Amino acid sequence: MNNNVYTNPNVNPYMNTYNQPIGYSQPMNYVSQPLNSDDYIKFLEKEKERVEKSKEQYMNRMQQQPTLNQTIQLAPTNQNVGIKYVNSIEDVKKELTLVETPFITTDFSQMFIKNAKGEIRTFFIEEQIPKDEKDIIIEQLRSENDKLKGMIENEPSDEHDDEECDTTIDKPTKTKTTSNVSNARTSKTKSK
Repeated sequence: MNNNVYTNPNVNPYMNTYNQPIGYSQPMNYVSQPLNSDDYIKFLEKEKERVEKSKEQYMNRMQQQPTLNQTIQLAPTNQNVGIKYVNSIEDVKKELTLVETPFITTDFSQMFIKNAKGEIRTFFIEEQIPKDEKDIIIEQLRSENDKLKGMIENEPSDEHDDEECDTTIDKPTKTKTTSNVSNARTSKTKSK
């Protein structure tokens, strides 16, 4: 009987001469004899059960073991550097920086930027409060008022300036006298 795969068309190329899958090694307790189809199906079912059982055991072991994810950062990145709060420039000088790092004082009056070389730049911070229409109008009126005050204070003063301007509050009121009344004072002394 010729079991050559290339010459016999009745031989399955995926089965060896004992009707077992290629690559399968029989366990030691089996006798090396060909299996009939019923025995072979039973054998495959047992193998399937064994593989399923092994899979379940493996999955149970994997669920019981904690997963360790450890990230080791060798060099800092530019992401999430953030602003550091300090009390003075002395605190900034003490800090080690590997990238440009902003520092701000706790009272928000100054900002420092320190680079990797240790150079520090200083900035002064001023709060900008947004203005609405009323604030803008008030500011314009105040500036016009200050301008007018400056113009009044810088004007040269003359003796005649008072007469030309209508300053009725500052001028004394003049009374008119009639011409037939005399201006001489007469006093009567009491006789004893």
